[in-house]
Amino acid sequence: RHLIGYAQACDGPADMPVDRQMAEATLNRLVPGTGAFDMTGFVRALPPDIIIGLEVPSADLTQAGHAPAEKARIIVDAMRQV
Repeated sequence: RHLIGYAQACDGPADMPVDRQMAEATLNRLVPGTGAFDMTGFVRALPPDIIIGLEVPSADLTQAGHAPAEKARIIVDAMRQV
């Protein structure tokens, strides 16, 4: 824990076919708390004063009509719930 100075977070499915991994990683990650990752365990394992960056490119939110500021609000609010 004492060696970690920064963390990035997103969520994702438990399984991902190899042919979809690049698209998921670069274009359509899941909002924290909506996938299979143990987000609570991840956060609890970090030092309490760590900066957590949210890296959640989301084609799903874009296709649902959310503007960039709204997407950011959704993602930040979701991480706060975690």
